[in-house]
Amino acid sequence: MLYKSIFLNKMPRIHRPKKQNKIIAFLPFLHIIEFQKQEVEMRYSMLLTILFFCSLVVAQSYNAADYFPIGLGYSWQYIDSTGDETDIRTVVVENDTIIDGFPTWIAVATSSDSVDTSMYQTRSDGIYMFIPPASDFFLYLPQEFSIGDTWDIATIDTTMDTLGMSIDVHIDIKGSAISTADISVPAGDFLNCIDVVMIDFYTASTPFGDFDSTINQVEQWLAQDIGVVKAIRKDPNPMTGNPDTYSYLREYDVSNIKESIKTPEKMKVLVLPNPFNSSCRISVPDGSKVEIFDIRGNLVASHSGGNQFLWHPNNSAPAGIYSVRCTAKNGKISTTKILYVK
Repeated sequence: MLYKSIFLNKMPRIHRPKKQNKIIAFLPFLHIIEFQKQEVEMRYSMLLTILFFCSLVVAQSYNAADYFPIGLGYSWQYIDSTGDETDIRTVVVENDTIIDGFPTWIAVATSSDSVDTSMYQTRSDGIYMFIPPASDFFLYLPQEFSIGDTWDIATIDTTMDTLGMSIDVHIDIKGSAISTADISVPAGDFLNCIDVVMIDFYTASTPFGDFDSTINQVEQWLAQDIGVVKAIRKDPNPMTGNPDTYSYLREYDVSNIKESIKTPEKMKVLVLPNPFNSSCRISVPDGSKVEIFDIRGNLVASHSGGNQFLWHPNNSAPAGIYSVRCTAKNGKISTTKILYVK
């Protein structure tokens, strides 16, 4: 018994581990699974971030011809609203020709109190416009553009004499595509219209310093295969108090493309702007001779060759009515009257 007692007391106790709960034994595996889940979620989040930035880099590109279609016989009718006044303006592409080697369309806008003429050209780098009182074509819409793009439309430098001072005026006209929007107008509902803004930045250099301002802002919404469906002309200068002008597309026809009846050789003389106060562009059939006569019949300017002539009357030329005579290569003569205003 003593031996047994001593033996039992001296022998080290062997602690057998208790039987662990199966859930507790499985906890390490749960931690591994949770870690793998977090890693997958992190990689997925990183992938979404990469795709987001890629979408910013590879922005959707738009084509100018898709959003400003133009062809002989196309027409658009707008409701113009300025303050309490409302008018109907109809724009029809009446003629086409070639100027400087570029296809050119001549559009006439008719309202209750005015008739205005403008020209549009399709070039490899975009659509160009000629609207009086400008003296040359300017870029309206680049051939390829994306939302967020900004482009130079035109730069104008001129001098004004006022209050006994000579003021140098510099105007930068810039355009930008700022967003897309769904537009509802009387002509219907148009989805994903391109919102294009054109702003005139004006700098006047006077003896008292330079003054900067924004003098005009035009915002247009262009629908695919239709053109301008809505427009707002704003005067950002609060001192003038001019109301904004809104234009809404009422009806349109951009499917009736007519064959050109008046080829460049048969077209009459086209002068823009008319009346004018500094210069005018005279478009004629290619190779024609252009002669300009004053009211007394005196020849004051002439030009031969080409299909257009930019006339700058000299300082001694009096204001008044002038006659432009065009003699085509086939001998046909066309004449028109122009008004020079100082």
